[in-house]
Amino acid sequence: MVLNTTEQEILRYNAIGWCIVIPFLAVVNVLCLLAVSSRKRWKSPDVLLYSFILAHFITLMIPLFMYAIIILLPKTWTGSTCKFLIWCVMSLRIVNSLQIAYLAMDRVWTLKWPSSYRIHNTAKQSARTAMFIWIFSLAIGTIPMLGWPEDDGNNYEHCSLILKVAGYGFAMCIVVIILGSFLISMTCVVTILFNAILRTETLEASLSTNASKQIPEIVIENETGEKTTHAPIQRERQNKQICILVAVVVIIFYTIGDIPFVVSNEYD
Repeated sequence: MVLNTTEQEILRYNAIGWCIVIPFLAVVNVLCLLAVSSRKRWKSPDVLLYSFILAHFITLMIPLFMYAIIILLPKTWTGSTCKFLIWCVMSLRIVNSLQIAYLAMDRVWTLKWPSSYRIHNTAKQSARTAMFIWIFSLAIGTIPMLGWPEDDGNNYEHCSLILKVAGYGFAMCIVVIILGSFLISMTCVVTILFNAILRTETLEASLSTNASKQIPEIVIENETGEKTTHAPIQRERQNKQICILVAVVVIIFYTIGDIPFVVSNEYD
């Protein structure tokens, strides 16, 4: 792939923008990681969010920032840097897609089967699942390295983030994984939104029917011995708000991230 002068200038201007925006986004990711890690007792969503934010932070700081820097420098790509870039981008893309899908499934689980969720889905179980996703994704990203063409001096002159750089078969493998996680995530989002609307109507009907009755309260004691009271309906509303927030994050992630990535690769 040979770029003309205009395309090279556009790419350089984009790289300058990335070098400005990426450090800012990295700081935001670090603040989010610190916020999640400050919790004394981690639950399943905390583990999944931490792993997802960490993957996003690494994606920003290693492959994308490296890609922008190399474009700005007066040098061409080498075989090792191009292979490392492709491996990082594709592996982390799979990590993010699978983790956002699992996070959406986690919220559906807590909505549809809350008793089973509290018994079986512990923080340790979520940590094992997140670790498996990382290992699986890094292994998939290694596949194109096994059959990578020999460097004849021209193959890596214009290395890019296009999947077909590493071969058409590998490109389709990544596309299938991303689209599969997209379908699962969207199914979970529809379930969350439908359940949220249905439960809102149920809660309003329950409140109007039992307005004259006293709502029982649950006393919760934290690690410091401080006691707070929460009504079951209030807890239900908080859980619904978290699920809706996750649904919004999933939609934003695929709208500005994975779907444009797949479309741009398929039509390049």
